[in-house]
Amino acid sequence: MILECADGTFGSNCLNDCSNGCVNETCHKIDGRCSFGCKKSFVGPSCLKQGWVYMLSLIHISEPTRPLYIS
Repeated sequence: MILECADGTFGSNCLNDCSNGCVNETCHKIDGRCSFGCKKSFVGPSCLKQGWVYMLSLIHISEPTRPLYIS
C-alpha cells in the first residue's frame, strides 16, 4: 500500500518538510519542488535559497589582474 504524503511533506516515508520558501509551503510529494513557485526573494526549484544569498554564492572572487592600458 502506497500512502500519499500530507501537504507540506515529501519524499521517502514523507520525512521531509517542504521549504518555507514555497508559496503555501506546498511542494511535489516525491521530489520537493515547489508546487506554486517561490515566495518573494527565494529561488531554485525547491525555493531553498534566498535570491541575494544565492547570487552572492555564484560570484567568484579571483586575484586581481593587471590593468589593461590602451594607448
